[in-house]
Amino acid sequence: MPSVHHLPHARTTLLAPLSSAVRAVESALLSRSAQNARTAVIADRARARERAEAEAVLSALPARTS
Repeated sequence: MPSVHHLPHARTTLLAPLSSAVRAVESALLSRSAQNARTAVIADRARARERAEAEAVLSALPARTS
């Protein structure tokens, strides 16, 4: 029968790979989240630029006379 002293070591040995895998998944999720945030900022800037260009075109048109 194993002594109580061996159980913490065995538990640590068994959990170490799992802990490493969890850290890898967390890292990947944070990286994905950062990438999504960058993509959102780029998309927001593109929409703002397109809106500004459209407003410039509309303001350059002659005023409508009814």
